[in-house]
Amino acid sequence: MRALLRRASLDGPEVLTNGPLSVNLSAAEVHLAGRRLTLTRREFDLLAFLTRHVGVVCGRTELLERVWGPAVVHTGRTVDQHVAQLRALLEDTPAHPTLLETVRGQGYRMRRWGG
Repeated sequence: MRALLRRASLDGPEVLTNGPLSVNLSAAEVHLAGRRLTLTRREFDLLAFLTRHVGVVCGRTELLERVWGPAVVHTGRTVDQHVAQLRALLEDTPAHPTLLETVRGQGYRMRRWGG
């Protein structure tokens, strides 16, 4: 995790934002509209990855490799479960998400806030 954060700080900003969502990579903290959210390590890593790639569709396999690592064996359902948990924290209506969008047959995309 520390190595990932070090690389992230070298390659880009330490704080990623999307509207009122703020992901602080160096402090491993997430705030939504000024309220601190409590996330697991994987939820944080997944949210950071999606926030870094706003607007880009990311397939389940890509997310598993990039967030969990290539040596870890999981199924796409692992990604689905973590996205559902993030939606419960981020979305006003998790059953009808506006931020973490499912792109049928392709994967997930974080939409630009208000876009």
